[in-house]
Amino acid sequence: MSSQKTHRKIFAVVALLAVFAALLVLSRPDAAGNTGWIRRVVFETAAPFQRAADRTASSVRGAWNRYILLVGLQEENRRLRERIAALERDLDAGEEIKNECTRLREMLSFKQKADYPVISGRVVGMRGGSLVKTVMVDRGTVQGVRVGMPVLGAAGLAGRVVEVSSNQSKVLLLTDFNSNIDCIIQPSRINGIVQGCGRDEYFRMKYVQRSVTVEVGQKIITSGLGGIFPKGIIVGRVIDVSRSSTDLFLTIWIEPAVDTTRLEEVMILFTARSSGS
Repeated sequence: MSSQKTHRKIFAVVALLAVFAALLVLSRPDAAGNTGWIRRVVFETAAPFQRAADRTASSVRGAWNRYILLVGLQEENRRLRERIAALERDLDAGEEIKNECTRLREMLSFKQKADYPVISGRVVGMRGGSLVKTVMVDRGTVQGVRVGMPVLGAAGLAGRVVEVSSNQSKVLLLTDFNSNIDCIIQPSRINGIVQGCGRDEYFRMKYVQRSVTVEVGQKIITSGLGGIFPKGIIVGRVIDVSRSSTDLFLTIWIEPAVDTTRLEEVMILFTARSSGS
């Protein structure tokens, strides 16, 4: 029994070797160099799978390249956005510096022409309500500031000092309801009292006779009466005039020369009366 199993194993091995030898012979190129038919069968059978594998590999490579490109574009876009933001910040800073230089140049020009000593200051606080309009300025008694001193912006009169500490002053703006200033209408030279209304965009002029002709656009300046405000400082311009048959006086509405809502730098005048000299 064991000898029969041995013979069968030997026969199987010989048969496999014979088949393998035959496959090698049939796979070899013939004398003309043509590929053997078995190799051709293998090639033809594997060709579709090879093409499919090539297409898949190509698609994977394309997708990977597109992914790399997309990642690179996103990174470049991020850098560009950061650069644009930085340039916009620089532009805003440059514009702010330009505006500040313009304001300071105007203030310097006024200071050179002023008949009184002047010190400049910065607004460090603002307090406003329905009627109360005041700002805090970083100048006080240490710098020689006294109650009553006129305070100007680059375009004209802004208010007057009403409280002083060592290094700060409280300024009552012209738009405050408690502000009353004797002024002149140019060119008629008619006097009246300019009073704040608690509104930033206008105040009114009182006690001008109804018979007087006042036109929109005329300039309002300080009269110099009372000794607090020097004569000739611009206060604003007429924007409306109301007449009533029952009133003795005109109601004149004035646009402030100084936009107190955007006040940043101011000039404080050392007038004789207010400085105590």
